Amino acid sequence: MKIPLGLKTPIHKHPSPMLIHVTRGKLKHVRGNVINTFRAGDAFVEANN
Repeated sequence: MKIPLGLKTPIHKHPSPMLIHVTRGKLKHVRGNVINTFRAGDAFVEANN
């Protein structure tokens, strides 16, 4: 899935854990008070906790 520049998604859940791989640019991921920035080549699992 391509995420357009500047897109902000509302708080949401996925039916199962998601593997996210950033191929270009960077992605700011916010969960509560924790903010992570992922760059091209980074990957992480977004779990529903």
